[in-house]
Parts: sequence; structure tokens; C-alpha cells
Amino acid sequence: MWRRGPLTNKGKRQIIGHTPTQGQPAFDRVANVCNIDTGAYLGQNLTALRLSATGELLDEFFVPTLPIDIA
Repeated sequence: MWRRGPLTNKGKRQIIGHTPTQGQPAFDRVANVCNIDTGAYLGQNLTALRLSATGELLDEFFVPTLPIDIA
């Protein structure tokens, strides 16, 4: 799915990359969207989430990127 502009609530949790945040995952309650692009390509963190079967957030993982990762 590709969309420019505000995301709409699809009735299920949506996890989105390629929508940059300010270095931390950002959750939009209205759209039920979690943006996880935390700037790994800029040398910041690569982010992953662990969700329950119903889509509830269980854990967040952050791995710092190194210059060799983005060269």
C-alpha cells in the first residue's frame, strides 16, 4: 500500500516505514498507525517492534547504525 498524505484508520494497526520521525517511533491514535522510520539512513537507529497477535505493542528495539552500515 502506498499513500501520500494523511493515513486513514483501516481498523487494524498499521506499521509504517519510509515516513521519517524525529528519531523515535511515532504513534497516531486516530489513524492507528505507528511510524518506525527513525533515521537509520542518517546514522540514527534502526527500529523494530514486537506486537501481540492483536497488534498491541509489546516491545521496541533500537539498534544504532554505524557509518559502515550506510556507506
